[in-house]
Amino acid sequence: MIHRSYVLAALAAGGVFVAGCKKETPAAPPAEEAPQPVTLKVLVTADENGYLLPHAVEGEPRGGAAKLLGQWIEKEGHCIIGGANCSPERTIALSTGDHFGGPALSSRFGGEPVAEAMGYMNYAATGLGNHDLNFGHEQLTRNISKASVPVIAANLEAKGSGSEGLRFPDHVLVERDGMKVGVIGLLFAKAPERSMPGRYQGAAVHPYQETLARAVPAVRAEGADAVVVLMDDCPSAIEDAVSANPDWNLAVVAGGDCDAPYEKTVGNTLLASPGKRFEKYLAATLTLDPAKPAGERLTKVEGAVVEVSADATPEPGLAQKIAAWEKRTEDELSRQIGYSQSALELGSPELARWLTTALRESTEADAVLVNRGGLREGLPAGKITVGDVYSAIPFENSVMIVELTGAQLAEALANDQAVSDLTLQGQRVVDAKGKPLNPTGRYKVATIEFLYFGGDDFKLESADGTPTHTGMLWQAPVLDWMRSANTSEQTPLQTKL
Repeated sequence: MIHRSYVLAALAAGGVFVAGCKKETPAAPPAEEAPQPVTLKVLVTADENGYLLPHAVEGEPRGGAAKLLGQWIEKEGHCIIGGANCSPERTIALSTGDHFGGPALSSRFGGEPVAEAMGYMNYAATGLGNHDLNFGHEQLTRNISKASVPVIAANLEAKGSGSEGLRFPDHVLVERDGMKVGVIGLLFAKAPERSMPGRYQGAAVHPYQETLARAVPAVRAEGADAVVVLMDDCPSAIEDAVSANPDWNLAVVAGGDCDAPYEKTVGNTLLASPGKRFEKYLAATLTLDPAKPAGERLTKVEGAVVEVSADATPEPGLAQKIAAWEKRTEDELSRQIGYSQSALELGSPELARWLTTALRESTEADAVLVNRGGLREGLPAGKITVGDVYSAIPFENSVMIVELTGAQLAEALANDQAVSDLTLQGQRVVDAKGKPLNPTGRYKVATIEFLYFGGDDFKLESADGTPTHTGMLWQAPVLDWMRSANTSEQTPLQTKL
């Protein structure tokens, strides 16, 4: 018989007494540790505009895709496909749009070099930029395929004939280390007016706030733990909407096309412009708590715009790819077609005079009217090549001849984007020799289709409904003029202007 005192003693000790011996109770399993916070880094570029190579800014080399990627890998822990130390992957590379046009290195090949680079750099998604269609729908489709990067545009609705190539998803979900980040794209609200004619035929672009009111709940419903918005516009355009809708709980709004550096926090949302041309990027760190319910896991957002260091080591694989495109470009574009005694700087009267003189004399027009945004580079001192011309005027603009009165020219020249060989003095228009134009007289004006169809708010189509379509891209007459000018060290370009 087991004595009762033994049983009580065993129970008091926490054991179980069985058949004359004490059996220990199994230890309770250790409590599960609470999941640790996850930090993800969102890296955003904007307005790359074909600038794969470093370029001079105030005499100093800036940016370059290979240097940026090298800095991302070394400083930000970014992973490229097949890269080392990429488990778990905790960076998300994004772009706001406007990738392909610009220097001849990219524009000569319809943007394919940039598309290839972005695929190699492991971009997770990009917004659609209004200039991404400059080379047409088919070329954009080729570039998207080459990059294998999703393009998103939540406010673009393709609903009519001709818009078949404009069907893009509203958003993507990017998963990193068990967390889901929803990324929404917003196309520039005035894209149809600011783009090449026909590029947005049959499509509608909806307002930003209306679009986000629909898109944010949709991406949350798919399980997004944080939401990032990519804009082909300055984030200041939706600053008030973000402030008025704290329930959106956006992590980051990144956008290009700001007139000045822009970084601001509105509520818990970081709004910033990452800069352009692979010179800078936005690095935003998101802290998420997996212990919280989906949709409520974002606990902190910190970030800043970071410059690409001149000392950054270029990523060798990308540098090799860019070098191969450089060789192809040099073979096609390195032919010398002129000589300049000094550099013609971007934005200078000399550069404007070069372009307008070349177009006027090639087309035998009375005057020339183009826009500042069409000029993207200056001309160097010394040898001028075919590639320099493409870098200066990279976009696929067809030349048109319109007939305008002197009064209509005065109205056009009042547009702050106007570049012409004419000058507006009060209400009078004068030519390069200071001779006034007759307000009721009619003049043949060489322009480009972008302006004719209302780009940059010009009103040329209503002024002349039957223009002459030359069928020439504007680089062609400029190149022809450069060849015929036969400039050299002895007779530099300046003697022809």
